[in-house]
Amino acid sequence: MLGCALGLTLGQPAHAQSDSSPLKSARTAAEKARQEQTAAEKAVAGALAAGAEKKQAADKTLIEKTAAANKATEVLRAQETFAADKAVVTTKAALAKAQKVAWETADAARKAVAKADTTRTARDRASAEKAAAQKAAKEASGEGKAPADKALTEKNAASQSAEKQFKAAQTAVEKAAADKKAREQETTSARKAVSQATEQAARAKAVAIGGLTPMAASTWNYEKARHLLFRAGFGGPPEEVVRLHEMGLVAAVDYLVDYHLQPDAAGWFDAFPHRRTAPYEKHLNAAQKAELAQSRVSFRQNQHHRMRRAWLQRMAETKRPLQEKLALFWHGHFACSFLAGEDSYAMWKQNELFRHRASGNFGALLNGITHDPAMIRYLDNHENFKGSGNENLGREILELFSMGEGQGYTEKDLAEAARALTGYNFEYHNGQFKFVASRHDTGEKTLFGKKGNFGGDELVGLILQQPSTSRYISGKLFRFFAHNNPDKETVEKMSHVLRSHQYEMKPMLRNLFRSEEFYSKRAMGNHIKSPVELMVGVIRTLKLEKVNYASIDGTTSNLGQRLFEPPNVAGWEGGRAWVDASSLLQRYNVVAKLVEPIDLVTWLEKSKTTDPAAVVDSLARAVLCVPLSKPKRQELINYLGLLPPVEQWAGKRNEINARLRAVLVALVSLPEYQLAQTTPIRHQPSFKLAVVTR
Repeated sequence: MLGCALGLTLGQPAHAQSDSSPLKSARTAAEKARQEQTAAEKAVAGALAAGAEKKQAADKTLIEKTAAANKATEVLRAQETFAADKAVVTTKAALAKAQKVAWETADAARKAVAKADTTRTARDRASAEKAAAQKAAKEASGEGKAPADKALTEKNAASQSAEKQFKAAQTAVEKAAADKKAREQETTSARKAVSQATEQAARAKAVAIGGLTPMAASTWNYEKARHLLFRAGFGGPPEEVVRLHEMGLVAAVDYLVDYHLQPDAAGWFDAFPHRRTAPYEKHLNAAQKAELAQSRVSFRQNQHHRMRRAWLQRMAETKRPLQEKLALFWHGHFACSFLAGEDSYAMWKQNELFRHRASGNFGALLNGITHDPAMIRYLDNHENFKGSGNENLGREILELFSMGEGQGYTEKDLAEAARALTGYNFEYHNGQFKFVASRHDTGEKTLFGKKGNFGGDELVGLILQQPSTSRYISGKLFRFFAHNNPDKETVEKMSHVLRSHQYEMKPMLRNLFRSEEFYSKRAMGNHIKSPVELMVGVIRTLKLEKVNYASIDGTTSNLGQRLFEPPNVAGWEGGRAWVDASSLLQRYNVVAKLVEPIDLVTWLEKSKTTDPAAVVDSLARAVLCVPLSKPKRQELINYLGLLPPVEQWAGKRNEINARLRAVLVALVSLPEYQLAQTTPIRHQPSFKLAVVTR
């Protein structure tokens, strides 16, 4: 294993394998440690026949040498990562310098061309004046002959000087053009060096943190950029995919993960606390009191409805798609429903917690949930006090929110976790956490074999120390973003990255989105979209405007995903549970209706193509994650038929739009788009234009 680790250094470029003292020393020490480990392994084998005492001594030596070799490997990996990062800094500095020189050279080339144009004008003017002087000298006679000849001599000299200056300017233009080309080539080489150094740094870091194997940057393409955009967000139009593709794998992942660098949709929704009962209401009659009480209920419910629509709009319009995708994930993971207490303000605060902590520290997020008024109310922890024995929140924090059902805890731990959370309450009207000390069980508790007077904060700290926690969270995130069947080794590597970074999630997400596994055949084109992913994805991909989000909210609810109202504490089941014969047809119809207003002729005018095959391929490339099958492609081409010449488009706009929309509707109604997967789904409607175009 150590030999394999050392072998990873051989693929690094020269600048990453510099003989700087720390790296060279680490490489030497690791090689020496490996040799000593090998010698110890041989000594153990030789001691088998030499008696138990020598065998025991040899085993002890082997343990020590193996530990030393592992330590040396860790040091080497750290030094390689440091050297690789330094190489990135160096190559970026070289690129910046090359770009500056290239810009200066290009500016000099522009000035040379401008000067050449000026000298050309001067030469042409001098040549014309010379010709005029020649004509005048030829026609002159008598006393006018001498002045005309003198003028001709002057104009001839001026013409020769102008010609000389023009040739010099032309030479300068040629030289400047050659310099410009050379500087552009240097910039291209410098940019390539940055790309190589960045890839090597990412690979070295992945090895150093024990993460997933990064995908080779050379295999990055448009389809994989689209896959990243859809999984780490909700998709986007072709130009956005192209932009990610042009960034390269490492930069594209950084762009999505470091979303805090993008502008935030500030003030996306203003939620208000619940209205308190006014002092004068005690003097009102029963009917009046009931009327005011109903108005408060209506306020909470209306705020709840508006909040769902606002979140859908935020997901569709955000410049931080990963942040909203993670907020949606945490909403399903820490499932909590408005229906439990009809507390829209608390649900809004919880949603803001998910957004604020989306890719931050999982420990901070888990701690936030133990103090979250909406969750406390949903799981009845306001009724959990010393002697009451309400274990709902304590049980779900371990079973569903952190460790996984039956993973690393006992029934005793569940009961003790509930005791640790006694007194954790909330203030209804202002939506704040409230600790009621008189209700807290201050007795000694035993959690995961440790004793102490633990509270909720200590409970979270102990949970994070359990190996099953990082495995459970890593596995669930992998299944959400990649596919449903991760290998044990894959989850273990992600788990190691999460633990080694003290539960900071960005390093793990960065490693996942750059990994070979994320772009494997098992991941690409193998995900059944949730209703929210489906509808938001259509809006983003097709850049729909003037969207009726109340209608979108109704659609996602009818399809089984009503935001802020998951079915139970386990959240939405997801996967194949999203689709059956009825829901599939409904999904097709709502998407078809959504794309009806699109003016595709405007899009077609930009491409200037009338070839039906090219049009179908372009539309398919815009919306599908997997290639369109040949039979389906041909059927669409046949339906579209030949388009009129470009000059006739203005007069036949409605007719052309109708045909193009029918093709688009057919594409977004395909299982390849609706489900983003190629595996068969039972009761899948057949592909017929007559059906999908309604």
